[in-house]
Amino acid sequence: MPKPNYCLDVKAKGEHRVVFHEKHRVEKAKKHPQLNDLSPNGFVKKKIPDVLVDPDYIYEDLTDDKIRNYYKIQYYVDTPRLRIYFYTKVVVLTKWTPWVIISAYEPQYIKEEGEYKKCLYQKT
Repeated sequence: MPKPNYCLDVKAKGEHRVVFHEKHRVEKAKKHPQLNDLSPNGFVKKKIPDVLVDPDYIYEDLTDDKIRNYYKIQYYVDTPRLRIYFYTKVVVLTKWTPWVIISAYEPQYIKEEGEYKKCLYQKT
């Protein structure tokens, strides 16, 4: 049996092993170009592990309890009228062991705050 081709293999908060398959990364990079950044301090090798190990929020999708969304506030910018936050989101499928990253990107806001999501963790 061939060895899986992972571009990332980390322990997430709660000691769960999480992997990112290279073929999924390449496929998702068409929509989220930051997934092409494989440098040691880049998006895949630095930001994604940071989110998984030390998230600011973890949401469970209530329509599918096998999906968890991890968020980390990477930075914010104060403007004269408001503070703008910039996030990194990692979507993890928890159906198998190890857990599998199905996507990762930098959204403008956290859209999981609503009736179909349950906040499992919030950093205080």
